[in-house]
Amino acid sequence: MVLILNYRIAWGKKQAHIFQIVVKLVKYSYFYNVNNATGPHMAF
Repeated sequence: MVLILNYRIAWGKKQAHIFQIVVKLVKYSYFYNVNNATGPHMAF
């Protein structure tokens, strides 16, 4: 029973870590797209 509980806690932490990575990737890709979109317009 304790083993299952520990596994669930570890999985929860792993999920939270994966979620943070996904959020970072989304933010980076968003800023990258914004910079690419505004860059050429600023140049022209």
